[in-house]
Amino acid sequence: MNRLNNPIRGSSKPNGALIFTPTKELCARVYNSLKRLDLKNQIRIFRTGSLGYDFKQKNRVGKIIIQTGESDHFFLSFLDWKKVDILISTPTQLDILMKSQKSGPELLNPKFTVLDEFDQLLTDRKYYDGLTSVLDSLGSNVRSKQMTENHLDRKFVLAGASMLKTIFGKPAKKYLDMHFHDLNLVQSERFLKVNKKIAFEDYNVESLNKEDRMLLLRQIIDRDKPERVLVFCNDANDVLDVQKYLEVEADIQTVAFHSKMSDAERASVIYEFENGKQTVLVSTDLSARGLDFKNIPLVVQFGYAENGINLLHRIGRTGRMGASGRVISFVDAPNHLLYSEFMQSLKEDKPLDSTFSRNRSFNKRMKRIGEEVATETNDN
Repeated sequence: MNRLNNPIRGSSKPNGALIFTPTKELCARVYNSLKRLDLKNQIRIFRTGSLGYDFKQKNRVGKIIIQTGESDHFFLSFLDWKKVDILISTPTQLDILMKSQKSGPELLNPKFTVLDEFDQLLTDRKYYDGLTSVLDSLGSNVRSKQMTENHLDRKFVLAGASMLKTIFGKPAKKYLDMHFHDLNLVQSERFLKVNKKIAFEDYNVESLNKEDRMLLLRQIIDRDKPERVLVFCNDANDVLDVQKYLEVEADIQTVAFHSKMSDAERASVIYEFENGKQTVLVSTDLSARGLDFKNIPLVVQFGYAENGINLLHRIGRTGRMGASGRVISFVDAPNHLLYSEFMQSLKEDKPLDSTFSRNRSFNKRMKRIGEEVATETNDN
């Protein structure tokens, strides 16, 4: 922010910053954080997304470039693109905007390009394709590392709480070195490690059906009476089933959060949960990144994380900023290998990157092991 207090406008040299986030929610969070830091309101900060995600700030008028409606039509407000100091966007939204406008976005010439949650942006095709399309349009071709001479002094900042060992089949460090100039790695002492103040409790639910698991969840909430609890499921259908059960059967104030909801619905859920109007938020991994809810004492994995990356980010929703927290996990057969690997890393206080290759592909391995055991049994 200090580097942008006197931004260069109307210059051919790169200036300002372009910040990419994977989700609209995180986009809004970054925008609001930057607006709070800009105490003198001197920096021209814009973002893409829906108006509903901006929480009211006294004497702060949000500047929104794109407003998305239920029909997903995009509307561009009057804007002098040469006077944009900071733009925050998801790759998809900015890509659509750039392709739909004859002039405007291509005038962006950012000094800093920030990839927030970079591991997700660079490894998930639904983000990667839009990201590389935008960077290509701006003359920063990260796929071929061919940049024009005017763009060589641009700076890339890759920020994240996790990093895969491989990206598109190549070692992550090698891949990043190939596509970004003079990459320097800066990481905290406890990067990829779990907060020591987080307590873990696990339940083997192999013999329980879905209804019994929901009953167990209800009993845990009744027993612990947490001020707020974040419950993770692995798909939207489970989210809706758990939310309905807790509300109807247990009379617990509960809201659901998943990608199939409209922007307005998602914004409303975030507001209600943040302001204490709802006790339980049942969600997919959509809320595992970027939504910095304060004071979440308990996280429950109704469905165990499908890979080590998601596991790390789910755990990170509690025990934030040095606070204590608790994580309760329901574990069944498909999760045992990931669970065992995680518990071993936790016991030895080692980074969790050893678990990042552990995912539900192990189902096939376990099935194969089961078939081998059955064959051996029959042979005997």
